[in-house]
Amino acid sequence: MLALRDIETLRMRMADGVHLAADVYRPVGPERYPVLVMRLPYGRKVASTVVLAHPAWYAGQGYVVLVQDVRGRGDSEGIFRILEDDVADGAQTLSLAADLPGGNGMVASYGFSYHGMNQFLALAGARKSGGKVPDAMAIAMAAFDVRNHWAFEGDGFRLQSNQMWACQMAVENTRLAGDLDAAHMLHAALPSLHSGAVSARPDVLEQASRYTHYHDWLADDPSYWRTRSPQSLLEGVTLDVPVLHVGGWNDIMLEGTFAAFEAFSAGRNLQRLSIGPWSHIPWGRRVGALDAGADAADGIDREIVAFFNEALKGRENPYPKVRLYDVVKEAWAGFENLPKAETLVLHLSSG
Repeated sequence: MLALRDIETLRMRMADGVHLAADVYRPVGPERYPVLVMRLPYGRKVASTVVLAHPAWYAGQGYVVLVQDVRGRGDSEGIFRILEDDVADGAQTLSLAADLPGGNGMVASYGFSYHGMNQFLALAGARKSGGKVPDAMAIAMAAFDVRNHWAFEGDGFRLQSNQMWACQMAVENTRLAGDLDAAHMLHAALPSLHSGAVSARPDVLEQASRYTHYHDWLADDPSYWRTRSPQSLLEGVTLDVPVLHVGGWNDIMLEGTFAAFEAFSAGRNLQRLSIGPWSHIPWGRRVGALDAGADAADGIDREIVAFFNEALKGRENPYPKVRLYDVVKEAWAGFENLPKAETLVLHLSSG
């Protein structure tokens, strides 16, 4: 582990004058390193440490790490709109990151869930604007099609999880708007939503409708999904970026991981895939009642760094290109290519 400088906080100006807040972690010394970018809506101080190592750990492996609050979240200015501003803001952040002091001009991105999806959108924005294209991406448990890999499953609206996340995001929106009464109301409602909602329009989300995206999701307008789904925005774009795709067998966004891996594999650049036994969160050896074994407990950080070392520093990567967790054998299995799945047709019968 390299020693680190004091954290620097930046105000990064976007094209429309809005400033986004970011923390930068740098190793001590005169060497120049690739820059890793994480953009997230949950607070840059948290930095996705519920599933990933702290940015300081990544910086200690020989990287400059920039962690940014997306527009309208944390200390960033503007209004938060789900995945709507991440095309332009993400692309501009990549370009600014390429010129960071201590960086060597190479820029990669990493992150989980929302901050996996906005990596796809930053790529779309960079291609559209002619800006800095990421030199690599590590994308964990992200939807490639926001409607079908996240909000809906088999055309069924994910009622409870959608309401929980909408309420969670609205708490921060109300706080930043100074509406503390609404913030307290939403926060107090979270346990009841978690216990199992039965109404498509719970009172708390009706009362706080101006602070939440929930009703847009419930309306299910195809044009809404097209403007914020990576699959739509990357249609026709050359997908020639090295990517490590990470998923979980019990993750609600697993179809998105496979869809993105398939789409990017049509290009010429290196694609890697790891599927652990995990649910969306947390990642460990236990998934509900299942104990998946000690090999499932180490998370994914060392594999992410090995991938970035390979893609950005030309080092040998000890991991197989495709790594799948066998929950029966409680061990990882390596493959050169994704094995073909066998289809088993089952029929219902009466009795």
